[in-house]
Amino acid sequence: MGDLFFIIRMSIYTVIIVLIMQIKVGPQTVEERVVNFTHRSQFSGVIQEFAQGAVSFLGVQYNNISGKVSTKFFRSHGQEQAPGKRLESKLNSFKNSIRSRVGEQKEKIQNGVKETQEEFDSQSDNFQHNIKDINKSIDEYEL
Repeated sequence: MGDLFFIIRMSIYTVIIVLIMQIKVGPQTVEERVVNFTHRSQFSGVIQEFAQGAVSFLGVQYNNISGKVSTKFFRSHGQEQAPGKRLESKLNSFKNSIRSRVGEQKEKIQNGVKETQEEFDSQSDNFQHNIKDINKSIDEYEL
């Protein structure tokens, strides 16, 4: 029950903050002033530079560690079990499964069409033979 009250309370706080941010002070709303301040302040530039440095440092360290770990992992588990390759392996097996199912369905449809065509030809031959018999009967009757 406490979780429900927390969610309701936070929703009310959010609505109040959003309403306050929409108040116009001069030609701009409070929200526009806060956004402009954060984009123009020197502190945001420092944070941006720090974040870029941290991301590049983490990227280099990740590549170093993943290179060392991946070679050991590949030796013991195989290439298709590598992180990032498992999904690709599953996707390829899924594609192959779909292709084989589609191929089976295609064969069934082609066989069905072939059988239908043969039956149609047979019925057409029977129909033409019956027409010839009827025409013969008519000719004999007229004589």
